[in-house]
Amino acid sequence: DEKLVKQAFFTLLLSTFLVAIYGIIQHYVGMDYWRGHKLPSYGKYYEARGFFNFHLTYGGFILVVLMTSMGFFMELIFGKKEVKKGVLWFYIFFSIVYFVVLFLALLFSYARSAWVGLFGGILLLSFLKNKKLFVISFIVLLVSTFAIYSFGDSALRYRMKRVVSLQKNRDRLSIYYVAINIIKE
Repeated sequence: DEKLVKQAFFTLLLSTFLVAIYGIIQHYVGMDYWRGHKLPSYGKYYEARGFFNFHLTYGGFILVVLMTSMGFFMELIFGKKEVKKGVLWFYIFFSIVYFVVLFLALLFSYARSAWVGLFGGILLLSFLKNKKLFVISFIVLLVSTFAIYSFGDSALRYRMKRVVSLQKNRDRLSIYYVAINIIKE
């Protein structure tokens, strides 16, 4: 039933929005009130986990919902289906607010794999939707990354450096190399 699917999807969007707000609060306060313990610190801020036990699980969850909702909103805004102008502006406003909140929640998870997933996911979604949108998305991502690196706190800069550090990712690269060779065989 289409109505039930829509209700489930919007329930997912709303509950994820609330989890993201809780994660943002955790980032600044440093306390997991759900479990009653302090969170690991990154400088003067803290690793957000939402209602999850681990920051990578939280970051991965936020990433999956963020990309799914982004695809949904992109289809509403850029799709061929006619939408009333007032409703369209509501969708645009809502999707920007939603994206900003979930983006901050993902950023504050300090989950580098989720950051890379977001970067790649946005590029893939925009490429599939529109080549011009892909170029715009790529530029926005580069500017955003530079801005976060330039104006973010030292903990964010440290984690961002580790995303592209060959030294820090040597073990991962070895695992990828072995996996590729296994697949080839």
